[in-house]
Amino acid sequence: DLLVVVALAIVYQSTATAPRERARSITNNASYHDEQTNYNNNCPATTVARMVQTRKQSVSSGTPLSPGIDVNPSKRNYEGSSPPSAWVTFFMERVPIVVYLLLAVGPTMSVMISLNPEAELDQKKLLLGSACMFLFLVTIRFMDDVKDYDTDVVAHPERPLPRGLLLVHEVVAAVWVLLATMLALAAYFYQTYGPAPGLFYTFQIFYLYLMYIEFGCGEFLDAHPLLYAATHQIIILPGCVTVTTLMEPDIDLFQAKPYLMGLLALSGFFTYEVSRKLNPNAPRILGTYLIIYGKLVTFVVVCCSVSLGAWVAQEIGWERLLWPMQALMVSSLAVLFAIPGLSKFYKIVEAVSVFHLLSTLWSAVIFKYCF
Repeated sequence: DLLVVVALAIVYQSTATAPRERARSITNNASYHDEQTNYNNNCPATTVARMVQTRKQSVSSGTPLSPGIDVNPSKRNYEGSSPPSAWVTFFMERVPIVVYLLLAVGPTMSVMISLNPEAELDQKKLLLGSACMFLFLVTIRFMDDVKDYDTDVVAHPERPLPRGLLLVHEVVAAVWVLLATMLALAAYFYQTYGPAPGLFYTFQIFYLYLMYIEFGCGEFLDAHPLLYAATHQIIILPGCVTVTTLMEPDIDLFQAKPYLMGLLALSGFFTYEVSRKLNPNAPRILGTYLIIYGKLVTFVVVCCSVSLGAWVAQEIGWERLLWPMQALMVSSLAVLFAIPGLSKFYKIVEAVSVFHLLSTLWSAVIFKYCF
């Protein structure tokens, strides 16, 4: 049943990306290819800045980026608001609901089952736990789109903000609304279920804000992608502990049990974060791990991340389920890097990382009903 759900999610994502296909016609534009070629040949930073500025001016002035991109000229400035249809399109492209529900409900159910495999699922707590996870994921997506705007106008001009579907200040306003909603939910947790879930969720919100402002040292973190990833992925841990304490408010926080599912989710997300950026021809402005560190370091990082998940699987007793998927993750990446000429098949490894992530997030559910 889970595989059917995953298949439906992939189909949904394919249909949700349909509005982007017309926008991607920009990649057929000769001048765009010239700019990308110049950048990939280590062009000076001033050239990159000029590329960014040119694309920003295209969005703000009403000049189409290419004949294939139709951006409403009435939204070329930072005044006014976008129509509701633009927000619907934004959500379909950047927040595919089925995929985000998989990422939110999976770890919530896994936490509940790992705490008490024989108990019936508390429907209210399942809904609340999934809601706090879902809000967190949506807020992360909005924040990332705002922070990555300068990069996206060069590397991903087909995305909603670079092509002018929404305005940056509108998404910034939405970020604050989402943070306020999360704080209200944290207050409800504190009032209804005790201090632990409320305080952990509040800490996650505060850390999320620090991520939004790049901890006040964005340039330093940008120059050290692995440190950037570590500081941004660790937020998954307090999120899972929030759900854990929501299910069992009196759980002993000085034992390992409340943190195991969070560490497993961290392993899945970190592995996916690195493995989804394996395109050897990606624009250098993206600063992927492969571009910055090369194949060896990238492979070692993935191995360390997967090893963390393998250790957690052994501690919980889910190694029969997770070890084969973790072995597939590492071996597929090793083959991709080791055999010359296979780099063009990087999408296969990215797909494996998706299933590796889903298997970690839904591990308790799969283990309970399939093993």
